[in-house]
Amino acid sequence: IDSPGLVFLGPQGLGGWRHPLFAQWAEPPGWVESAEGHLTTQKPEAVMFRPTEFPSKCEIEIVLSATERPSFVLALGSRADTSLRLETWDNALVAMSQDDFVSVATVPDSQRKLHLFLFVDFETRGMVVFSETGKQLAEIAASEGDSGVPGILLRNGEKNLTLEYLSVARWDGSRFQGVQASRSRVHTADGRVYYGQIVR
Repeated sequence: IDSPGLVFLGPQGLGGWRHPLFAQWAEPPGWVESAEGHLTTQKPEAVMFRPTEFPSKCEIEIVLSATERPSFVLALGSRADTSLRLETWDNALVAMSQDDFVSVATVPDSQRKLHLFLFVDFETRGMVVFSETGKQLAEIAASEGDSGVPGILLRNGEKNLTLEYLSVARWDGSRFQGVQASRSRVHTADGRVYYGQIVR
């Protein structure tokens, strides 16, 4: 979709993804593209990184799935330990900045998919996490520190993980109202969502 507010829409295969430390590796080890176009791994601790020039205010939508409860780290920089990030600790999902953290949600053993929205203001150094229904789950302020190269880092936990959907878009600071995930939709740069049908 050609939109001036859209920075990235994917995952778009393995092209453009790499290891966060070894830029010379053409593709991140352990990750493969599925027939559906998703990026998936069966390798524990497999990590991949996509350099991304974030706007000063951005909206990140991500859908992750697994055959068991998802286990992962999602960071907004090549240095996962100092970047703004989401992490799972057993059945707890937390938002972190360096060693500071806040609880986001409890992930039950039966859950196989996570659909989240992250609204990040790099000027005020804050991140707010929402569910797809528009419920605010957590808010955290970023601590001072070097996040490395700007971009999306995703690291698997102990089992398997699939990146089904990822988008990065400019955000105008408006309040997120949630989406109807089962319906086809288009997000505009001013935060509005339009629903419709795809006609072929």
